[in-house]
Amino acid sequence: MIPLAPKAAENAKNGIIDIPHLSLLRFIQPEDLVKSFREKFDHDPVGVSLPIVSPDGLLFPVEGTGDPLSPFAQPRVSGLTDFFDVVRAFAAMGLEIYLILEPSLKFTNAFPLYIRDVFGDHQSQLCIYNPGSRDLLKSIIITVIYKCLEVCAEIRRGCIKGVVLDLSDILPLSAENDRMALNCFCPACESWWAENAAPSAPLQRFRDFPSPWNLVLKQTRTGGIAYIENIQWDTTPHEIEGLTRQRGWDQTFNGIFGDNATVLLSYMRRRHEQIISVVQDLFDSVLCGLDDFKIRRILLIEGVDYCWTSGLFLGRLHEEKSIDELWYDPWLGPGARIERDQQLTRLKPYRTYLWRRARYFIDSFFEGYAGVVTGYRSSTDAVLTNMLVSRARQTIISSIASKTTLSTLLPLMISKDGTGKAGRIGYVSPILDNNFFFKAIQEAIRLRAGLSGDELIAKQMKNESDISKSGANGE
Repeated sequence: MIPLAPKAAENAKNGIIDIPHLSLLRFIQPEDLVKSFREKFDHDPVGVSLPIVSPDGLLFPVEGTGDPLSPFAQPRVSGLTDFFDVVRAFAAMGLEIYLILEPSLKFTNAFPLYIRDVFGDHQSQLCIYNPGSRDLLKSIIITVIYKCLEVCAEIRRGCIKGVVLDLSDILPLSAENDRMALNCFCPACESWWAENAAPSAPLQRFRDFPSPWNLVLKQTRTGGIAYIENIQWDTTPHEIEGLTRQRGWDQTFNGIFGDNATVLLSYMRRRHEQIISVVQDLFDSVLCGLDDFKIRRILLIEGVDYCWTSGLFLGRLHEEKSIDELWYDPWLGPGARIERDQQLTRLKPYRTYLWRRARYFIDSFFEGYAGVVTGYRSSTDAVLTNMLVSRARQTIISSIASKTTLSTLLPLMISKDGTGKAGRIGYVSPILDNNFFFKAIQEAIRLRAGLSGDELIAKQMKNESDISKSGANGE
């Protein structure tokens, strides 16, 4: 083994394995996963992050919910029969346990809780601001925390180190003919906006065309959305207009912006405040009475100044008292990233997530994967295989999990007691490669083929029902 350069070797310490989906444990034992991490970074991980839901169902029973268990709730590796066996296995290896929740819960059949875009169309995922959604999320988190504390007490106290909210894609974007359809504007959100939005920025402004969003969002030829993300909390309307001209998007307004930039910034700031109110409520509720366990409150987001799919300003998060730690990817260019990180070093502890756009592409693959395995996605094997291969390819090319990346990061800021007071305290990396994706896609098609005709019809009938409820934006 070729030794790492001194800086890379130091930066390779304090790593956490991220297991984004329990299907990973269908192909590799926990101890072999740790070995793969060691071989990749020349250091053992200090912890592991485990998903507490799957895109297609719960991973353990939750009292009071009628949602199904995911077929991935059973890892199917030697000696592991359920989610808590997985927790027990990693805790027995001396690893810290981080419990990570992607809160959209696209599997739940709760139409009144679904997000709704600015034109009123639904998508089958939860609006996390809705009080009913938050009650459901709290039930899931509280269930897993207390059960994990019970499991880990058998091994050693203090195994559970953090609860992580994956906010990479809680506010999906869509567009048609350059008309932006952002989320969420369900009745609960509209009520919040009525109470909190500036009088000069009513929601009706965003139902017009061009809307203030058109200053910084643009539909691409392939149907995606290009966006300007280098907008900070204190960016001025004049600077917004300059960014728009620089992209050549001012033609949408015929060069006349009016007060659209002012209205846009008001929207972005209010959206940030709304999401933070949800984050604070969730953490305060699920960790109430658990101060002695010192469980950290962590957000996983994209490492951009403003993330459109989470509604959050990264720099502002470093000032939020309701958050103990951040995980985000080093998305910005080296010069801008280092300048920003040196400023943030004075603020909140953070870990570098070694994947571009954090969990965005990873979550997209596993959502498609789960849909194929369970039969909810209806099409030919060839079409489904192409969809999975395309998402796998996008996920693979987005990886920055390497020793080279570690060598470019700021030094670790670890105190003598092993904790981080401020600045970069470590990194988080999934262990995903071509071999895994090949096996996963192969298994997905095989398992789908194994469904009986009646099972496929039942799954696809439910899928058609979801589409009809979700309106034009349903998948």
